[in-house]
Amino acid sequence: MKRQTRANSGVCRPRQDGGLTMVELMIVMVILVVALLGFVFGLGVSVQDVGASRLSYIAMSAARSKVEELKGYSFKQIYADFGPGSAGQAFDVTYVEEGNTYRLETSRGSTSGLVVFCVDETAIPGDYGWVGSYDLNGDGDSSDIDVGARYKILPVIVRVTWMDAYGERDVEMKSVLFDPKYPG
Repeated sequence: MKRQTRANSGVCRPRQDGGLTMVELMIVMVILVVALLGFVFGLGVSVQDVGASRLSYIAMSAARSKVEELKGYSFKQIYADFGPGSAGQAFDVTYVEEGNTYRLETSRGSTSGLVVFCVDETAIPGDYGWVGSYDLNGDGDSSDIDVGARYKILPVIVRVTWMDAYGERDVEMKSVLFDPKYPG
């Protein structure tokens, strides 16, 4: 008589139906949930990035427009109309979306645009690409501290600051304005 062993007793025989066990099904479900959560998180971040990019584009366009506006002014009036303490130095940046007008604001809720002139011949910011000091008023030397009233060359920075999902951000547009009558 043949003795039954555990291997042929039917207790531990291999599966014949080809299906998944409950443990295998749970592992597959966990993997799918983790992948889906990663996708949803990535989608949320990309939507946030699109909003931040849109505001950055609006700010850069506003700065560029302000520089172009400055170029349209009489050269002798620019500093008077947009210099320190003038009404034109600070400006609001607004944009229209779906028929509504919105304003870019800083973290303090203040005006988002600012025009800054460099009128100290000895301290022109290095990020203009200039090295040393320059004769901005055409008097033959480059040591004047304030040429705001008699400039011939006027370095200008237009800065726009705003709040978005990542905090307070800003863009700067730099330009140099020249007196068309200045031969230098």
